[in-house]
Amino acid sequence: MLSKKVASFSLATIVLMSGTANVASAMEQSSTLDYPISSIESTKKTDTFLDKLIDFKDKEKEAKNYGKNLPNHRDKIVVTPKAKEAFNNYEQNGTRINQALREGKVDGYPKEYVKVAKEYAAEMDKVFKQNTASVPDTIMVYRYTDEQQFGIAPGTFFPKDPKNPKETIVNKESIEKFKKKYEGKTVKDKGFTSTSLAILDKYLGGKAKTIRMDIEVPKGTHAVYMGNEYGELILPRNTSLKIKKVSGIVEKGKLIVKVDASVVNK
Repeated sequence: MLSKKVASFSLATIVLMSGTANVASAMEQSSTLDYPISSIESTKKTDTFLDKLIDFKDKEKEAKNYGKNLPNHRDKIVVTPKAKEAFNNYEQNGTRINQALREGKVDGYPKEYVKVAKEYAAEMDKVFKQNTASVPDTIMVYRYTDEQQFGIAPGTFFPKDPKNPKETIVNKESIEKFKKKYEGKTVKDKGFTSTSLAILDKYLGGKAKTIRMDIEVPKGTHAVYMGNEYGELILPRNTSLKIKKVSGIVEKGKLIVKVDASVVNK
């Protein structure tokens, strides 16, 4: 029974999004390692949906007010005890559950946790398959992450300056390689994808924020709105994303990689 496994699966707090990065000096450097914004601006044309796109950008209050009335709010569609247990556990331990789904292991925990994580995932799958578990509008959601999501070692894009470990430099070559590999491609995530209805300056965990994903979610896409402080909208596992554009942006004085993507529904 899943209910008997809650205590043993009480892991560390979920890391929905990456932590803040220390790249304050990246834009001030004049060496060849500097990363000019213009060099990573994409010439790819982005797709557009017929339905009007709702994009709250950084308007957190408006986004959460919108979320309160969504028909796919978890309070409305996550109703069975097992489903509630699974989503509550994901909210606390999503990083571990996703690692189990993506890699078949959970760092620092016995193999038994992989089985438990997959049982929670199976309960979540049942909810995502409901007709009511879908967005009523075409919306833009946001996700902060790091290189590891794309199979790249964390810290690759913005490594520490060997001459000044307190500062961060920009690895132009690695970002150009990333752009060339993924732009225009479709990728699938074996785990669930946690996003926010707005650009929220709330990051959990100690990872550096190196990538911001702006994801267009078409009307009718299956998803569950969690109604928490992150304005979190979870996409099902095995969601396919088309990477439409890779570029560099300056956010609060720091350079990060921006990935424009859209959910691909079959």
